[in-house]
Amino acid sequence: MLDFPENWANEIAACSRIALRDPEGPMVAALTVSEIWKPDREAEVQAIYGTTSREHPGVEYLLEKTHPFYAGGRVEALCLPEHYDFRSFRLEPHEL
Repeated sequence: MLDFPENWANEIAACSRIALRDPEGPMVAALTVSEIWKPDREAEVQAIYGTTSREHPGVEYLLEKTHPFYAGGRVEALCLPEHYDFRSFRLEPHEL
């Protein structure tokens, strides 16, 4: 699931795949979009956190900091993001 601003809705609906990039820029995965929707945020925070109180940091984040639309679909991993710090602590699942 990818959250995105309203002004991207037509662009995302028109394409079938979206490049997912890490903050440094390299593409790490591709999302094949199968659906787009506007979530009921109040119901979402109630289901996740058991409250709609904006004093809860998770509730505040979901209601105030995320974009109003979601896109969902199949994610295809291409490569892992490159980490330059704390490398000894950045283990892959099979290494744990």
